Amino acid sequence: MFSQLGEADCLLCGRRCTTMETSTMSAQTTVRELICDGCGLGASPEHIAKRLRRLELTTRYRPIHIQAVFLGPQSPADDKDFLYSIETPRGGEGAALLRALGIQTDGRDAEAVPAEFQKRGFLLTHVLECAAEPGGTSADLTRALRQRLPAVARRLRGSLRPKRIVLISKDLAAVVEELKKSQLGGELMLNDGRPFDLGDLDSVTKLTSMARGL
Repeated sequence: MFSQLGEADCLLCGRRCTTMETSTMSAQTTVRELICDGCGLGASPEHIAKRLRRLELTTRYRPIHIQAVFLGPQSPADDKDFLYSIETPRGGEGAALLRALGIQTDGRDAEAVPAEFQKRGFLLTHVLECAAEPGGTSADLTRALRQRLPAVARRLRGSLRPKRIVLISKDLAAVVEELKKSQLGGELMLNDGRPFDLGDLDSVTKLTSMARGL
């Protein structure tokens, strides 16, 4: 069977490949070249599928008129840490933000929590809307954040149009100056010139106080 396959100089590897080998390598290259619109990076079909599931959940609870966008650096890896997840109990970033805003989660229906968040006119989103791939470094994150900022600024002022944008992670400190200079379509809310930090008690206290006026 294989003797009937044609041979040609492969444009991918520069050697003599059978037609079957060339077709397989072309398909693999196509997969690697998929670009995710949530993070701007190359992605696998599994990555795209997870991105679409989270986008669907976020869109379900997007307010019509957004009072405040809470902006994080990157969507959490674990679904239970994703604020709009239907999994309970919530943890990580999602749970920390809900506590800071005084939104109770214990004993409540899973969908009631993001529904209250929505009712207040709040939306949580991220510069990178997909979880980090294994093996990434802080330098990789900063580089990816900088590359993604123009698209995030366009989305904020174009489709979301919030009154305020609240930075909620110290990981955004590396790009805070770029954000200050960007046209975001709303007031940038900071903690003495820095992003709020959900892992710092003093910062969370200030975020709680600020959020009462939103």
